[in-house]
Amino acid sequence: MDTIEEVEFDYEAHTRDNPPDLSKFRPAPEVRRERREAFRARLINHVNMEIKHAREMKHVFISYCHENKDIVDKLCHTLIQMVFLFGWIGII
Repeated sequence: MDTIEEVEFDYEAHTRDNPPDLSKFRPAPEVRRERREAFRARLINHVNMEIKHAREMKHVFISYCHENKDIVDKLCHTLIQMVFLFGWIGII
């Protein structure tokens, strides 16, 4: 029922004439439990997709490393130097 248009709407009379349907009432703990279970299911699905993606990327990274060993060696050497330098100055 749209009551926005009616300025003189008597809400008390409306609720008295149209009481809530108690058969549709659900206790708050039950509703919260259902929402928690739905959230848990969505979260588990999201985590499973992230794990699947990480496994796929692991295989891509390993094959890339085997194909481009020189680039990976240079990258590792540079990272070691940066960690040593920043660790030495106290940034890390």
